[in-house]
Amino acid sequence: MDSCEIFDTGKRLLQEFFSSSGSMVTVPEIHDEIVICRGSSAACETFDGETTKQTASTEMIHRRACMALFRNQATIIAGEATATVETLAVR
Repeated sequence: MDSCEIFDTGKRLLQEFFSSSGSMVTVPEIHDEIVICRGSSAACETFDGETTKQTASTEMIHRRACMALFRNQATIIAGEATATVETLAVR
């Protein structure tokens, strides 16, 4: 590769996302989309490359948590002030 370019797609999330406090995971096994949880609140959304939709919120705020795919479900693990593990049912 000789060069690359990053350009604005014009697509927007429902809320701002900061990787320093939020978490995300791709869910290709169920839908070709990304699950994004804010970290500064319990709000989560999905993004499929074209549209973003509000999805189930977590019960706890998971600031600086990690998220992984566990049994084909987005699972958010612990965080700065919680040891709670929650699985989000993405349909």
